[in-house]
Amino acid sequence: MADDIFEIKPGVGWFKVNLRALWRRFATSGRCGPVTIVAERFLALFADHGIAPAQIQQFLPELTLDKLNSTDALLPALTNSVLDQAAALFKIRREWLDGVGDRIYDCKFCYKSPQRFFEALADLKNEGHAFPVRALYGGKQLDGSGDRCQPLVLLLVEKLRDLGEEEIFRYIIFNDRWDWGHAPCRVQLKTMARMMDRVLGKIVPLYRVDPAILERVHGGKCIPQQCLRGSPLTNPSLEDYALSAEESTVAKECEELPAVLKYINVHALEALALVQNRGER
Repeated sequence: MADDIFEIKPGVGWFKVNLRALWRRFATSGRCGPVTIVAERFLALFADHGIAPAQIQQFLPELTLDKLNSTDALLPALTNSVLDQAAALFKIRREWLDGVGDRIYDCKFCYKSPQRFFEALADLKNEGHAFPVRALYGGKQLDGSGDRCQPLVLLLVEKLRDLGEEEIFRYIIFNDRWDWGHAPCRVQLKTMARMMDRVLGKIVPLYRVDPAILERVHGGKCIPQQCLRGSPLTNPSLEDYALSAEESTVAKECEELPAVLKYINVHALEALALVQNRGER
């Protein structure tokens, strides 16, 4: 059941905690009131990043377990400072936490300005993290030979810390209207993926998601962790579309590589210099 707190995995011999069900049970245990949404969103924010209520104090020490025992106890503890800290921790909009609107993120843009993408990448504190960039797409597998709309969303993924055996991340969303079916979008995406691979030695995993969820992520209205299930070693990954057959045995759409190399020469020199000089921290 979707609302079962413990999810049993038959034949595996273990169970995991359904954090969404846990925080719903927690959130409905207190009184309803005009500001209850603040406590509900606060709990959902942590749950959707893989953090159980009892683990919140590891990130915000002032929220001791007695304050996390019910929504009645939590509400007076959600001071202006605590809410500011939570918003900064996950790089989300404070207004969303306050219950004002449904947009969680202030998104970034980099279409026709690849240097903005690499500036944001260089600002991440991601030492040792192998997959700082992810790409989400909806529908069928990407195909540059067709003219159908093929929406795609780019994410930056920043590791916060390990929590037990789990890695906790926060996200930066680029909500440019990327469309793989539109040649200028496709060539820029391939250019950035090629630079990630050839300069930084990083692959860009590709995740297929439901188109409705993709649209919510694009609008900054959904925490994208739910989209990144499974191994980041996806087949294909984004750089497979930006390499030659000599560079990779699984290269795709190699006929467009000259356009990608031209884009690097004409438009992306500044971004390339940024990557080479600053690297990824």
